[in-house]
Amino acid sequence: MSYPRTDYLAWASFHHGRAEYNLATSGIPEVRIEEIAEGVNVAPPATDDPEGTARVRGWGGKRHGVPASRVCLALGASHGIWLACAAMVDPGSEVLVESPFYEPLALVPRALGATVSFFERSREDGYRLDPARVIGALTPQTRMVIVSNLHNPSGARTSVDALTKLAAELLPRGVTLMVDEVYAPFDTFLNASGTLMSTAIAPNVIVTSSLTKAFGAGPSRVGWVIAEEPILERVRFALTASIGMLPIEQANTGAFFLEHLAWLAERSKRIVGTKRERARAWTKQHGLGWSEPESGLFGLVTGLPSAGRAQEECIARGLAEHGVLVVPGHFFGVEDGIRLAWACPEDRFDEGLLRLAKVFGLSTTA
Repeated sequence: MSYPRTDYLAWASFHHGRAEYNLATSGIPEVRIEEIAEGVNVAPPATDDPEGTARVRGWGGKRHGVPASRVCLALGASHGIWLACAAMVDPGSEVLVESPFYEPLALVPRALGATVSFFERSREDGYRLDPARVIGALTPQTRMVIVSNLHNPSGARTSVDALTKLAAELLPRGVTLMVDEVYAPFDTFLNASGTLMSTAIAPNVIVTSSLTKAFGAGPSRVGWVIAEEPILERVRFALTASIGMLPIEQANTGAFFLEHLAWLAERSKRIVGTKRERARAWTKQHGLGWSEPESGLFGLVTGLPSAGRAQEECIARGLAEHGVLVVPGHFFGVEDGIRLAWACPEDRFDEGLLRLAKVFGLSTTA
């Protein structure tokens, strides 16, 4: 079976670097290693240290509050998602995915031969993860449930307690819960003990994450999968089958990033600033629906005058005529919405919102 096209990622790749007012990109801008080294007054890391893999796993475990033995490295969160699904999904099994959804969460298990079905994260309920909806959508064939936290595209957060309770309900049914946590650090980024926001680890939970979205380490592809044995053993098998060994340069770079995560967190907080609050005010000003994210780098705008492919054409004209870009909601299964992000520079954001209003012909609501 040929691997299916990932429409959203193809669209994002095509539009990369094309917008002067980019309200689509959902990750903190790239940070250079030299910038970190200068900021914390240390030398850049050696990239050939043979202990790099052990160091990055140790730091990854420390930042998540788990033993290093529960961490398997990956080439970013995207690779982590593939590893988790390859470890647990068999042809003919069923995978239950949240909706609205980030496309690879459904595409990867489908490409591995699984049947993918969906449960709703309701707009009327603020896109909250409702365990009852999950349990009600299970079938005897369901092998895995996949969710994101923060929810992509709405930005809604699910508490650790809610995820732990859901995992406990899934455990006696023989169902694994996979949580894509690439956006989870957004709010405090690090808590008082220097630990990332993370889900509770349970025998049937797999966590995938990376330093890409919250900390600007995208080009370094520093990602990981966290699970308990024997799930993690299956993840390691998938890693070996897919790429053999991870590059030592990636491990050493990852360790350097994780060692200086506090500095990176402060940088990310400055970049986020008050733009989320300004995005909310913009949606209210124009009488649009808003997913009300409490943290993060994006939210879901609904109630726009165009929908589906017509909306994508409208967005394309907006890029050509106004230099502004957002993500069409149909990529996430939301026909009348857009995902609005605020990773762009401070001096571009407000002007980008003004231009976006022109693109959609929005009028101010009294």
